[in-house]
Formats: sequence, structure tokens, C-alpha cells
Amino acid sequence: MQQYIARRLLFGVIVFWIVGVFIFFLVRFLPGDAVYMLMGEDVTADPKAIAAVRKQLGLDKPIHEQFFAWAGGVFKGDLGSSLRTGEPAVQRILGRLPVTFELMALAMVFGILIAIPVGVLSAIRQDSALDNTLRVVSITLLAMPAFWIGTMLLVFPSIWFQWVPPLGFTNFWQNPGDNLLQVAFPVFVLATHLSVSMMRMMRSSLLEVFRQDYIRTAFAKGLKEAVVVGRHALKNALIPVVTLAGLSVGRLLGGTVILESIFSIPGVGRLFLEAVTNRDYTQVQAIILFYALVFVVMNLIVDIMYAWLDPRIKYR
Repeated sequence: MQQYIARRLLFGVIVFWIVGVFIFFLVRFLPGDAVYMLMGEDVTADPKAIAAVRKQLGLDKPIHEQFFAWAGGVFKGDLGSSLRTGEPAVQRILGRLPVTFELMALAMVFGILIAIPVGVLSAIRQDSALDNTLRVVSITLLAMPAFWIGTMLLVFPSIWFQWVPPLGFTNFWQNPGDNLLQVAFPVFVLATHLSVSMMRMMRSSLLEVFRQDYIRTAFAKGLKEAVVVGRHALKNALIPVVTLAGLSVGRLLGGTVILESIFSIPGVGRLFLEAVTNRDYTQVQAIILFYALVFVVMNLIVDIMYAWLDPRIKYR
């Protein structure tokens, strides 16, 4: 197991580096100029002033020199400073991270709490009216983009009831009621998309496990359905669901980019959108590397959980 984890960490470092190189050059192909975006109305200022700002930000150097300077900082743990505010990019991410983490954690918890029971129910009632209804509902919700559902949650209540869901963000420790009310709608959207995917996976995986010989033997011994499902089938059926849950962390991160902007929540997703809009190259690079780190860590955790769920799985 230790050798396997070491290899995965090495591969993670390689992936982290490839993502860093790719995103460094990619963001510089975005239309627009970071200096002009920063100066705003002063875009017609003296060319010497523009050149001075460009030199101050280090954007006057050839792109390969900029890359090596940035890469050297990354190796030292310094992801640079925001071109727009001058604050360390990592510090800005950490300042917004608790907000995004709250959205993701609540969405993951509610998504799992909904998906697993509903998936199990759909599997044990295969091809029944209930199963068919749940499958149609899941496919319908899965076909609706998260940003569209979020937008409709703002538009329809305002048209039908002249009421707009609360926007903005209040710290949970300052006012728990306001906080939960403000995050309820984006969490609902994220949890809905997560739960329908996991529910369908749970159903398919459990049906596959039901066809195994040891499940038939358990039923033949006279064990109750609840015992067979809970004690024998569920644990093995959870392996693909765990994989999907780990990969869904990336979907949740991507979903927060739009939903945080729709509901005016100051999280990492909204920071990323603002950084792209303002051509804040350093901040964009730092956030993408943070996302890559989350992906690598989550995939490693998922692989380790396999061995816990199924002792037959051995790593070398």
C-alpha cells in the first residue's frame, strides 16, 4: 500500500506540473490585456505610464522568462500575487475557501443522503411504477444544466410570488439562520445534480450485485431482504458510487463558479470568474492549480477507500 501511495503521489506531482504549464500559456491567449483591464478608464493614459505598469507587473518580459520566474516561485510554494490587488494569490483563495467548502460539503452530504436510499429503493423495486418514475425524474434533472436551474430559482419566484431568494452571504457563526437560507438554493442545485447521477449509479451497481451467487445464496438461506441488502450487497455496490462521489468533487467545484455568481456568494468559484474577467493571470493560475490539487487528493482517497470497501482489492 505504501508503495502504491508513493507512486500515486509521484503521478500527482506530474499531473500538477502539466496542468501548471498548460494553464500558464493558455490564459495568455485570452482576448484582452491585463494591464488595460487593470487601468480601466485610464486606458488612454500616457504610454509611458502603461509601460511602467507593465514593467511593475513583470509583463514586459518575454513569455518564457515570465514562465520560469513563475515556475521557480511555485517550487518554493509561492504561487504569485494577484495582478489586480497585489495580495498573495493563495491568501485570496484561502480567504474564500470556507464559503465554497460549505456549499460543497452540504451539497455532498445531501446528495449522498438522497442518492443512496433512492438508488437502493429503485433497484429492489426494479421495473415497477416507482422505479420507472424515479428514472424519468433523474434523467430529466440530469438533462437540466445547473446554471439554468439556478437562474430559474431566481426568476420564477420573482414572477409568481414577487419574492427573490436571499442573495449574498452571511457567516454561519454570525447568523446561522441567514447563512443557511442564503446557501439553501445553490446547495439544492448542486445536490440535485450530484444525487441524480449517484442514484442511477447506485441502482445499476446494486442490480449487478444482486445477480451474484452469494446474494442468491443469502436469499436461499431465508434471510430478509433488508439484511441481504444492508449486510451483503450494499457495501460491494458502493464501490462505483464512491468513485463517482470522488470525481463529483470536481463537478461541484465547477458548479460553484456559476452558481456563486448567480447567488452573489463570495467563494472561490466567484473569485475564479472575476479573475478570468479581469485577466488576472496569476490568480487564475493559482486557482486552477488548487483545483488540480483537490482532484489528485480526492482520487487518492477514493483508491484507498476501495481496499476498505472490498478487502479482495490489493495494491502493490
